[in-house]
Amino acid sequence: SSPLPTQKLWPTYAATLTRFIAEARAAHVPFTLVIMPDRDALNAPAKFAASLQFARKVRRLAAEQGVVLHDAGEHFRAMAPRARTPLFLAEPPGDIHLSPAGHAELGRWLAPRLVQP
Repeated sequence: SSPLPTQKLWPTYAATLTRFIAEARAAHVPFTLVIMPDRDALNAPAKFAASLQFARKVRRLAAEQGVVLHDAGEHFRAMAPRARTPLFLAEPPGDIHLSPAGHAELGRWLAPRLVQP
């Protein structure tokens, strides 16, 4: 099953993100959203449409809330087939969490985008 919130769960997910953003603002802490493709979207093209729909919703929420958003989806989709080691944990099967190699790749991609000029 996909880790993406279903249509039914999206209002709760959006409300939670909105609360996180409000709490960060109240504490004067910068808030940045990063969109990652889920494992299913990388490995099963049929699941890709759901991933794109979710990303559009998150982008819309970020714009409404005025927060910075970085979408790592295209980067991961382009590099996943070339990855020498798995980008996601192997256990349990279908785990949605990044492996050490996946975290390293995300860090390499994200770090220059977070640096303030």
